[in-house]
Amino acid sequence: MQKYLAAIDWKVLLFASVGCYVLPALFFGTLVSLAMGDGASEHGQWLAPMSLAAWLLLAPLAAGYLAARFARQLPQAHVALVGLIGAALCLVKLSAAPAVLCAFAVAVLSASAVGGFICLRSKAKREA
Repeated sequence: MQKYLAAIDWKVLLFASVGCYVLPALFFGTLVSLAMGDGASEHGQWLAPMSLAAWLLLAPLAAGYLAARFARQLPQAHVALVGLIGAALCLVKLSAAPAVLCAFAVAVLSASAVGGFICLRSKAKREA
């Protein structure tokens, strides 16, 4: 267990988490806030669900890709940890029924795994 923790590059996890989870959440939150203004506008009605979908699917996909890309050792473990960080942020940030939160967490974990798979697959094709 200790050798696995020593092989984890915490800077990669921090970079992928901040760059793919925190900054997009701030961006989409600001965008929705500006679109909504004082009340519900016609732009805000479609922008809020679209930004949530983008944060739940595109951010973990990019985080998984970046974690696999920049991890020197154990890229699969980095992808799994970035997915767990995203799932934890999802559980903390969103307020919904427990079943919906579990579905969101599974979606985030799956999207980060797909991002890592895409990166590792392209690495294998380049090396072959």
